[in-house]
Amino acid sequence: LRIKKGFDQENAALQSEIYPDEQGRVFQEISELQRVEIQLGSEGAVKGYLVVGDKLEPLPIGSSLDPVKGVFCWQPGPGFVGDYELVFFGKEINGALFKKNVHLKVVPLFHRE
Repeated sequence: LRIKKGFDQENAALQSEIYPDEQGRVFQEISELQRVEIQLGSEGAVKGYLVVGDKLEPLPIGSSLDPVKGVFCWQPGPGFVGDYELVFFGKEINGALFKKNVHLKVVPLFHRE
């Protein structure tokens, strides 16, 4: 997967490639109010869900998924801190079906002690 953080989409330093662990999950940490873009590397008809327990729910409020380009974007609003399990289903560019598990950890913008 390709990840971009922030709004400066031309800055290559804000982009990175991430790879899944042994269980096939990708982990990413962002700050509250920080924009994240995840490029799923797919070709059309991508579906995405928020995993809540053993159920699939709609993606988080304020997020968007371009099902044709396979791009998920989200800028968590104030108070959206914590762990978010996302799952995406679709088709790779080579035609193979995929399931991509993404764990987003949203940390507070300001940490008080």
